[in-house]
Amino acid sequence: MQREMGPVDASLEFMTEDVCKGHFDELGVSELKNIFQGRGGSGRNYEINSMIKGILTALQKHNWIYRFAKDERNPMRYRVTKNKP
Repeated sequence: MQREMGPVDASLEFMTEDVCKGHFDELGVSELKNIFQGRGGSGRNYEINSMIKGILTALQKHNWIYRFAKDERNPMRYRVTKNKP
């Protein structure tokens, strides 16, 4: 899966938020657009799977999100913190 995320990872530095949201739609992970809404995405959670992990890893690497980890209350989902607390 890492190989598939390579172009996404490399492209992030050139994307705007709106372009990124469009790619989420194309990849079938529209729910990730919520990261950019409201209170900075703090506390939002998303299904754990390899595609979402790859996307969140790339977003974190490029400082689009602060961190993500398994949600303590729901271990089948990632909890995302957009901004540093």
